[in-house]
Amino acid sequence: MNRELSHPQGLSHEVAVQARPAPWLRAAGIVVLGSAFAAVCAHVSVPLFFTPVPLSLAPLPVLLLGLLLTPRQAAATFAAYLAEGALGLPVFAPSPLSGLAHLFGPTGGYLLAYPVPNVDSPPPPSPRPPAASSSSPAERFGWPRSHTLPSNPFSRLPSLPSCPETH
Repeated sequence: MNRELSHPQGLSHEVAVQARPAPWLRAAGIVVLGSAFAAVCAHVSVPLFFTPVPLSLAPLPVLLLGLLLTPRQAAATFAAYLAEGALGLPVFAPSPLSGLAHLFGPTGGYLLAYPVPNVDSPPPPSPRPPAASSSSPAERFGWPRSHTLPSNPFSRLPSLPSCPETH
């Protein structure tokens, strides 16, 4: 869409108004980047001397993308991640198994559970304008008081009886 603007000296300039990409294109890009992030994190692991199971960053994208994306986008991201792995792309943690066999191997159930928590999640609370009476930053961004920690985590613990002072 072009508009002509008149210059004070009588010259006209064409100004191109740039449109945003289509919503489906943006969503597809988020899904592809999210599944790539999950694939990179799956390959980062630290072997532990006391167990044959290494410490992996594979749960990080599940938690992080589950918090940052909408439930539908996060579920689509991990469904794409599983589909990439089922097709044989090296997106899962290194293992003797590959492709569809990896999904039916020892860690297959764990992998198949990646998209599940995001499917039935309730929508995040809608943001509301900051209220003057809000006391915490979480409340100012729309989180209800029940989702925040008390200012002193020990305030809900029962108190111990005080000991009398001895001289």
